Amino acid sequence: MSNLDVNIQDDNLSIKISCGNNGLDGTGYKLTSSSSILIPDSVGNYQTFSINIPEQGFAYSVGARIRFWSNSDSTKIIEGIITSIVNNDITIYVDFRQGSDIYSDWICNICGNRPPYVLSISFETNDVVFRRVDITNPSAPVFAEEVYREPGHLWNFGAFGTEPKAVMDKDYLYINVENKLRIYKRNSYSSMSFVASASYPVGMVNDCIKYNNRVFGAVFNLGDPVYRGYISMDISNPSNPTLGSAIGEGQAGTQYGIASVAIDNTGSLYTGFFDGGYGLRKKDISTEPITGPMSLVNFDTATNIGPIAVKDNYVYWSHDSKIVVIRLSDNTKVAQFNYPFAYTGHGTGNAAFLKIKQNYLYLSGVDSNGKIAICDISNPEAPFTASVTPTTAFLDAYTYHAVVIGNTLVSIASDGSTVWNLYCTDISDKTNPIQKGIVQCPDNGAIIGLVSPDDEAVQGNNFYINT
Repeated sequence: MSNLDVNIQDDNLSIKISCGNNGLDGTGYKLTSSSSILIPDSVGNYQTFSINIPEQGFAYSVGARIRFWSNSDSTKIIEGIITSIVNNDITIYVDFRQGSDIYSDWICNICGNRPPYVLSISFETNDVVFRRVDITNPSAPVFAEEVYREPGHLWNFGAFGTEPKAVMDKDYLYINVENKLRIYKRNSYSSMSFVASASYPVGMVNDCIKYNNRVFGAVFNLGDPVYRGYISMDISNPSNPTLGSAIGEGQAGTQYGIASVAIDNTGSLYTGFFDGGYGLRKKDISTEPITGPMSLVNFDTATNIGPIAVKDNYVYWSHDSKIVVIRLSDNTKVAQFNYPFAYTGHGTGNAAFLKIKQNYLYLSGVDSNGKIAICDISNPEAPFTASVTPTTAFLDAYTYHAVVIGNTLVSIASDGSTVWNLYCTDISDKTNPIQKGIVQCPDNGAIIGLVSPDDEAVQGNNFYINT
């Protein structure tokens, strides 16, 4: 409106209000695009839309999350994070898609984040089943949907009974199981597909770490001589993984080799294995080819070995019911703290699960009764146990997998036979974790893996870095 005069009068008061012309509308979020775009058949790719820019411009910037949907069918959707804006072209990294076909009548607007993506891997009857777990309400977690299923014999489970180790990087899932690397891709929130499999020339591979375009594992061979060391697979082309470097520290007659590997952000790989005791070794794996032996970082007498994690200038390695802290600048043992669980007879009391997020280390394993210890490592040279989760599990339950998403710790625990539960614990107060919700694996399945691309933890036995 313009030139609006309002007069309010009474016996003593007269007011006149005049309004000028309207200014231009401010920048907005609702935009359109006539780009002819095929909805991709999977997430994890980049898509560019040419925007019809209104006179007043638009309010988007790199890092915002937006949704494009077809004006003719609002169920056809492409969502993602804006990675670049050049003139009227907006490029997004697609993390959600729905529907198929080509459309050119796009509407877009800003949108919120998708719920965290948590994936369970379970063995049910004769099949391996991947299920999406909805933890939107941690007090009532739900096995929301089955996203993939395949025959269990493809995993070649051996008599040794190794736990598969997995890492999920964006939309690819990498699993080391027995002597194979298996690769899967997330196509959407409700669908996954098998990509490729490749065999390692060893008896068994423990652990699974992604570093740049390689997946690393800790290995030992049951042949003679026993092969101990680490091995990698080149995944530059996930559809055709090829064998990469391997470093062996063989010693005939030694039954057990490496249990875990960890990699820091400089490209140094750490392993722990028997050298007449327990030796922590290091190798630069930042560039190929990798040659020569590993260097000794520290040595400690031990009989049982467990996972390793690295943060900043310190490495945390578990063995014989304790966590030992080594300062890497001078390879000195600076602290240790005991595995904070009573043992119920299942085994060694050694940690089977270990990871770090910010200034806290999470650990659990055999004989923990499904509980997870939260250890304060804000001062790495004076660590202490802040609390233990109040998981209501079975007497002999054990935990091998967990993910940390925001203030929710998602874990699994089993009685070692037929019942496997998933637990959500509120860890907003690290000194007082509160159990929120429990749900049993469908069809009496055995949960053998738990992963999430949204897990921000620096992980021990399920660890990855992208550089």
